[in-house]
Amino acid sequence: MSTAAPALFAYDGSEGSQRALTQGAERLSTREAVVVCVWASVERSAGLGRLALPDEVTRQAIENLDAEAEREAQGVAEQGAAVLRDLGWTATARTRSTTTNAWAALLAVAEEVGAGTIVTGSRGYGTLKATLLGSVSAGLAQHSPVPVLIAK
Repeated sequence: MSTAAPALFAYDGSEGSQRALTQGAERLSTREAVVVCVWASVERSAGLGRLALPDEVTRQAIENLDAEAEREAQGVAEQGAAVLRDLGWTATARTRSTTTNAWAALLAVAEEVGAGTIVTGSRGYGTLKATLLGSVSAGLAQHSPVPVLIAK
């Protein structure tokens, strides 16, 4: 086991996050990684359902939908970790739920694991689209206390 801080890879299965895996693996000297897939909880968007349905029905629906989203995210994270393991890395897979910003969830995991670097892809949204949709890479670059490698 290496004493170097692990790299945290943000991975969602997209083309950009796949490039981030390979580019990060080529450029970093550490060979230990945590691959994280962030998933969005439906809790915040359940508001109207709460008005129309009994509380227990809504609560159970949220739990079921979130459990499925977490299972899917775990599978995606495992795929990313497998890619890094094939490249000779020691890699573990994790998930994190969020109801706000994916970048904030990634920073929380980075702090938990003591990451020395965060690696993420860039979808290449234009300024307007990034403003409307948010940008994980921009949020990480602005708020991370550790270096961030953004793969184009």
